Amino acid sequence: MSRTACDARNLRQNRHRLFTSACLLLTAAFILFMAGCATTRSISDRYRTEKDALTKKVMALPMMDVGGLGGRWTEEAQRELYERLGRSPRISLHFRGSEEIPGATGVTPVEYGIITNPEMIRNARAQGMNAVIAGALNPVEVSRKKAGIWPFRRKVVVYRVSMVVNVVDVNSGYLYLTSLESEEVTFPLEEDGLQDEKREREEALESVLPRIVKRQANAVSKELGEKPWTGTILSVVKSGVTISGGHDAGILPGQVFTVYPSAEPIATKDGRTLHPIGKAIGNITVEEVMSDRSRAVGSQGGPFLEGQLVRLKR
Repeated sequence: MSRTACDARNLRQNRHRLFTSACLLLTAAFILFMAGCATTRSISDRYRTEKDALTKKVMALPMMDVGGLGGRWTEEAQRELYERLGRSPRISLHFRGSEEIPGATGVTPVEYGIITNPEMIRNARAQGMNAVIAGALNPVEVSRKKAGIWPFRRKVVVYRVSMVVNVVDVNSGYLYLTSLESEEVTFPLEEDGLQDEKREREEALESVLPRIVKRQANAVSKELGEKPWTGTILSVVKSGVTISGGHDAGILPGQVFTVYPSAEPIATKDGRTLHPIGKAIGNITVEEVMSDRSRAVGSQGGPFLEGQLVRLKR
């Protein structure tokens, strides 16, 4: 074999070895990266389990058809959203129809809107809820534009489907979450002007609404999981206090809760009433757990009064 042929063969072999080595290094790096991610997730999950040990009771309101899309889409979005949230181990969902909630007719979530009905919030708090969730389907926005790259650009009709979800902490009045999710679907623009917008709108909803609802459910589950459980002192006697939350929230005897005063309510321009949480005033220890409430005794600080807020001590 000539020297040139040998050199060429050696060069190919060296390249092959280098390529193989690079692949092995990349594979090893990927495995280490994934192991690191798994470790991070494991640590994160461990802390999350400790952090989110208590179950939040959430009042779920009927989905609002702000966009006039019809009962079918509103009912499907509501069913899918609440079924997904109901499968969360740390959310106890309680659906309430409009007729079951005093003043609920005043609740109309809109894009970037919020729940502003104070009577409904008070009612939810009285039922031992931690949060209220409301959602709305917005109008399907229709626009026309050119899509694609030159020289294949074409005129299309764009349908933008969107849904908004709001979650309010009933004890503080603050928003846990306001989330707007949307997605677009395009159809070719008919040159004869005979665009069947009704059919295309239905197809757009059929195509993207399930994905939008899934993302909203994930956002709500994540947000509720990261926020601390908050309850209230329901009553005070000489022997101790009674707080909201019992077996239904996963409270256990011996758990220690930090007590916070509720500062003066603040009325906002949009009709909400906020109850800022003040500096911790002491701790209480649970002695007896009932179905939906628990009895505790003061273990540090005070005085403890009806209406004060409680959170699991970290």
